[in-house]
Amino acid sequence: MARKPMTAAELMAKLENDPKYQAMRRKKDAEHAARVAINLKDQEELAQELRDAGVIVELTAIPGKEYVGPPRTISDLVNSKREYPEAIPILVRHLRKKHNRNILQAIVRALTTPEAEGVAFGSLVKLFEETMDGESQLKWLIGGAIAETATEADIEKVVALANDKRHGFGRALLPFALRKWPPERAMPVLLQWESDPVLGEEAKKTLKRLRRKR
Repeated sequence: MARKPMTAAELMAKLENDPKYQAMRRKKDAEHAARVAINLKDQEELAQELRDAGVIVELTAIPGKEYVGPPRTISDLVNSKREYPEAIPILVRHLRKKHNRNILQAIVRALTTPEAEGVAFGSLVKLFEETMDGESQLKWLIGGAIAETATEADIEKVVALANDKRHGFGRALLPFALRKWPPERAMPVLLQWESDPVLGEEAKKTLKRLRRKR
């Protein structure tokens, strides 16, 4: 006779009494707590500078956890409904400081905003060129921030970065910047990128945007 499948409640009860599972769970919880502590310590100075500058965030995405006030972590900026232009120069300055990769990625995410256009571009390009791992999430995130913060005058630099295959998958979001160029300049470049394995997907999306605008 086939054994009756174990219910979720029965499985949880079994795991609660499994010493090996409980030991593994305690180890993972401890590792997570250690990472959180390291990240909080790493961003302490930056978070204080943001508070001193009067930055206010507004979080509304999670019911029951709404928050309006000074940022407690850099992620509060990323998730804020309210704009934070006064934070941008502080974030740009911290791109050049020594932060662990998790905090650096959070800073880059926070700079991926129209408010940073024309302010963060140069520092992001420098970081992009210095980040040697072209397949890393960090490089990909920087590419997205570059596309967001570029002005029309910066697009030729973006095109040069996109065409430089040494930057690997980090180039994937760069075509998005070409929406800021006149369509007659942007579209020939985007058409050349359509079949590129790295640039193609974003090039096609940007072409659609430009065609809708014409």
